[in-house]
Amino acid sequence: MAQMPGPPAGPPPTAAAPTEPTAPGDSFAILERELRPELELLRPLGEGHTGRVFLAREPRLNRLVAVKVLAEERAADHVARARFEREARAAAALNHPNAVAVHRFGYLSSGVPFLVMQYVKGGTLDDKLGAEGVLPIPLARRVLAEIADALAAAHRSGFVHRDLRPGNVLCDEDGGRVLVTDFGLAGVLPEARGSDSRITRAGEVLGVPEYTSPEQLRGEEASEASDVYALGIVGYRLLAGEGPFRATKGSAIMAAHLREPPRPLRTLRADVDEPLADLLEHCLAKDPARRPRATIIAQALRAPQDRGTTPTPPAGTPVEGDIVQDLLGRRLPQIVAVTIGVGLAVLGFVSLLVQHSHVPNVVFEIALATFGFSIAAASVLAWFHGRPGRQRVRWLELGLLALVATAWLATCIMIGVRTLR
Repeated sequence: MAQMPGPPAGPPPTAAAPTEPTAPGDSFAILERELRPELELLRPLGEGHTGRVFLAREPRLNRLVAVKVLAEERAADHVARARFEREARAAAALNHPNAVAVHRFGYLSSGVPFLVMQYVKGGTLDDKLGAEGVLPIPLARRVLAEIADALAAAHRSGFVHRDLRPGNVLCDEDGGRVLVTDFGLAGVLPEARGSDSRITRAGEVLGVPEYTSPEQLRGEEASEASDVYALGIVGYRLLAGEGPFRATKGSAIMAAHLREPPRPLRTLRADVDEPLADLLEHCLAKDPARRPRATIIAQALRAPQDRGTTPTPPAGTPVEGDIVQDLLGRRLPQIVAVTIGVGLAVLGFVSLLVQHSHVPNVVFEIALATFGFSIAAASVLAWFHGRPGRQRVRWLELGLLALVATAWLATCIMIGVRTLR
């Protein structure tokens, strides 16, 4: 894991810090001079929100690396510097095949920070979409699963990305995988906070509006669910070539994030299977608590499409834990518990009425039967409709509810017949 020294308290011993930022055109020459002999700078790779990226070679290891330097014109901005340093911490904390690794972090003689990162040969996911259009469904599932894996690893490390979009996902030409990069806007989860938990200005909304969650637009802190929301939009882009809302820019897209339901994915691309469409629509729930977690998303995306087989959990994940997580994700235990609580209260009230001869005993027997069958009905409804977001009514669900209703009605008739005798 990369070590992160603090920013220099004064001028470095090798050179005096300049009083003015260096001109942008001098960055390549400065890096080339200061990073020798450990690194040989080769050429610029591009620019991002937080800085410039250059291709370099490490002679000792004979490997290519990417060197990212905070843009000189932003070097005097303490917020920009803090975000750049946080990117180093966030990326260095991850050891995952689908996240770009940080090899080294340091400062130029001017005090400008830089990162030495893993070099990924290939363009971004945005470039791929622009060149090839929408992805085949199996490829889109794999790409989304790999992104979800990287997000889950970041969340376990105590970070949220806050700026997930196709432009921040790299496509490795050699390995065929995708890697999440650019943690410049990364935030610290509440349970992992230190003294620098929030690097934002008052009223500032981070990220790109097209991929920003409703809670972020409301000025609330980003969470794991915020990354999941962005992942859902990325899924729409990969499969449909457009986002979940008709609006795409400015205040219109912000209003859509806050108030409009997402367009059903299958109306944009009919060959998308229903479970995949449901999963991505759940990611876009307005309430963050109703969105699935990144680990669950990755597992669902890798589940076999054959309905007769059991999904294979990721390596190292106990099956029992997955079953419990699935039940909790469907909120089945919670819904059944509430049903039992309400039912017991009603039974207690009916029992009092029977004891005081206000109603005959047969009413209690029917109430008891109704209580039992209501638990069965609540279990069916929770299984099919307990997950976050909208769910479609299925024939199996209707059949099971009809079976429960028929059994309840038959039981009530039997109680009535027995009473009349």
